[in-house]
Amino acid sequence: MNKIYIDGRLSQNPEAKYTPNQKAVTTFNIANNENVLKPDGTWATNTTFYKVVTWNKLAETCAKHLKKGDSVFIEGKIYKRPYEVKGNKYIDSGITAEKVVFVTPISKGLPKSAKDEPQQPDLVIDMDDTEAVNKIFKDDETIPF
Repeated sequence: MNKIYIDGRLSQNPEAKYTPNQKAVTTFNIANNENVLKPDGTWATNTTFYKVVTWNKLAETCAKHLKKGDSVFIEGKIYKRPYEVKGNKYIDSGITAEKVVFVTPISKGLPKSAKDEPQQPDLVIDMDDTEAVNKIFKDDETIPF
């Protein structure tokens, strides 16, 4: 089984492209924070960055609505792809997203009109609301892309 669920904030604006076959692909990096208890009893935050790749309609939606600093929840698969440059071998790895939930803190709310701020996706969720999160991932029809 190859499945990952992870949340984080975009560390850069998404980069949208099209393949030669006109398939949309959008990539972005997310920063995931983990709080760990140190031996001296104090807490430290460890941050790990992940490359995320989206395809087709999901890629177009992410490119249109996401920006640096936005919070997301991702369901996807880990990928590894070997490649070679000038005789040196490398491995590209990251997450191929199958679902991306745009997470907006309820205290921020949505703009009153399109004039106030750029358009935001219709999906707004409080990640502390377990029932709402479970509903989203049990019923694919509620995801707007």
